[in-house]
Amino acid sequence: MKTLFGKAAMLLFGLLAASGLAPAQILSIVEQIDLKCYKIRGEPLDIVLQLDHLNPVLREMGLPPEVVRVMEPEHLCVPVAKNGQIPPDQILQIIQWLDLKCYRIEPAEPLNIDLRLDHLNPVLRQMGLPPEFVRVGEAHSSASRWRKTASSRLRRS
Repeated sequence: MKTLFGKAAMLLFGLLAASGLAPAQILSIVEQIDLKCYKIRGEPLDIVLQLDHLNPVLREMGLPPEVVRVMEPEHLCVPVAKNGQIPPDQILQIIQWLDLKCYRIEPAEPLNIDLRLDHLNPVLRQMGLPPEFVRVGEAHSSASRWRKTASSRLRRS
């Protein structure tokens, strides 16, 4: 299966849903995770999966499992550092391997819930960014862990 890479499409920052109080040792890792996502193209997986919410805030809201069909890949998200602030070595050793390949899913049922999101990343907190209030609609993709390797079979588009 050949995957083609495109230009960067998104930059993902760690956020915390209100009342999602994670233990300090978990927050020390999660607050350092920032991902840059590239548009990619590839063949659809065309498999059916059941997705269960693991986020404690969403689970407490009673969101049910969802059965989805996993289609073509849309993004490859890789870890980045912002403004030259490299995470501490013990955290970097974990998050440098966090590569996510995001696939389009069907059906894309909306959650229709409101959340308050607080920035976790120290760079963004130092900028004084306020909490964000969002309405969560439909999911358009599902991500899975992925291992990157340099290969002549991969090429930029």
